[in-house]
Amino acid sequence: MPDENAKRQDIEQAVNALRSLSPIQVEVLTDIIAKFAEEQISEHIRNDFLDEDAFEYFSTRLAAHHASSGVALKKENFEHILEQSFKRTGHDAKRTDSMVHRGADLEVDARFFSLKTEAAKGLEAVSER
Repeated sequence: MPDENAKRQDIEQAVNALRSLSPIQVEVLTDIIAKFAEEQISEHIRNDFLDEDAFEYFSTRLAAHHASSGVALKKENFEHILEQSFKRTGHDAKRTDSMVHRGADLEVDARFFSLKTEAAKGLEAVSER
C-alpha cells in the first residue's frame, strides 16, 4: 500500500498528464473517474491465486473496462488483465498458445491455467458460501 507521500506524487503526475490532453480526452477520463468514485463492491476470498495487490489491480482494470464500454469483456482481454495482475506483483506470467500444454491459456510461475469465461446478458454473480 503506498504511503501518503507516494499517493500525492501519483496524483500530481496524473494532474500534470491531464494538462497535456484535449478537452474531450479529459471529459472521457472524468467520466471514468466518476464511475470509480461510485461505491465498488468486491470481496477477495482467496489468497492462493491472486494476492491483495493483484486482486485490487484486476478488479480495477475490470471496473475501468465496464466504465468505458457497454460490451462484454472478451476472453483475450480478460487473459491480458489477469496476466498483467500477476506480473505487477512479481510473478512470471504470460499468455500461452502452447501445443505442449493444450488448453492452457496462462502460464504463471511455470504452472499452467485454463481460463473459462462466460459473458452473457443478465449473468448474475454467485457468492461462495
